Amino acid sequence: MIYVVLGMHKSGTTLVSQMLHMHGINMGTPEENKNYDQGEQFERLETQELNMTMLDCDQSTFSLDVFKKLEKIQSDPELINEMTGLVNDLNAQYSDWGFKDPRTCLTWDAWEPILGKDVSLIAVWRHPNEVFGHYIKPKKWWLIRRAFRTLRAWYNHNKEILAISSRSKIFLCDYTQLMLDDSVLAALRNYVGKEIPDLRRKGLYRNHIHYTGLYKFSLMLMKLAGKDVERLHKQLSSLSNKCITQYSS
Repeated sequence: MIYVVLGMHKSGTTLVSQMLHMHGINMGTPEENKNYDQGEQFERLETQELNMTMLDCDQSTFSLDVFKKLEKIQSDPELINEMTGLVNDLNAQYSDWGFKDPRTCLTWDAWEPILGKDVSLIAVWRHPNEVFGHYIKPKKWWLIRRAFRTLRAWYNHNKEILAISSRSKIFLCDYTQLMLDDSVLAALRNYVGKEIPDLRRKGLYRNHIHYTGLYKFSLMLMKLAGKDVERLHKQLSSLSNKCITQYSS
């Protein structure tokens, strides 16, 4: 089985990928002695590099600047062959493997036909204000521009997750609920069909919701731009609750 973890940056995808990896699902070659703050994000470098190639970016590109969906699957036969070859090689090496990279939200249309039907999709989303809290640092001249870019990236990544869920089987969960509610972890285990370890550390749960004038102003700007963040948030919440109910014991 191939496990693909989807989610916007700073939404809890590293935690889910780590839990899968620690159960024996190969999610890449992480440096086990490093933690998240030291740069360990449990990402497969090969799939990450392919995503960056498709989206015309690299490691130096700031995460908020990568927000546009890959509108057309690359027709470059060399790239398609590289993706196909990687999947075939990993299928031959591992019975269970996977990858996570926020960019996959934007490139899924290219991966879907290559990965085939033997795929288990897991998506994690986080309240937009919590993601906002990570990227927004006070007393900087670029604050308003950064605020808009943060919500724009949040909206585009999560909109694609919702679109993927409309045509594919997926387990969608709210990071806050995953961290604080044991029933969400139980539902995730049921979906995966494996007793994945509980690696949650509630003391590291950061960027709690703080409603600020800047956040509300940014929501208004997004709505004027045709991106209703609050409506999408409600849709994600509704689908998450359905997933938990469906996969509860």
